[in-house]
Amino acid sequence: MAIKLHVKDNNNYTILTNSKSVSESLKSVTHKSPFVILVLHKNLRSTLNHTLSFKLIWVPGHKGIAPSDAADRLAKSINEKTEKWQIVAAEDLIVAIRKNYNGKK
Repeated sequence: MAIKLHVKDNNNYTILTNSKSVSESLKSVTHKSPFVILVLHKNLRSTLNHTLSFKLIWVPGHKGIAPSDAADRLAKSINEKTEKWQIVAAEDLIVAIRKNYNGKK
């Protein structure tokens, strides 16, 4: 993970993210949180032990940034021509499989 590789002791850090769902999830982590959030939370907490300060700030993704807007348009045009794939957390996949399996009994 980039955080582990780049964080040096006794420095101040600010990380900007365009993932609102991740930044919101990190505000209220519980044992029921998706595995990826639990791992990220653990890594961030261990990072806090080595830094002076650490901030995670959500910013709207690509909004008004010309090269990013162009990349978004290109990605959307490619996605319109290809199959749709959705990435889901393993926990959500297990729930969906159980729900589907239980519904067929």
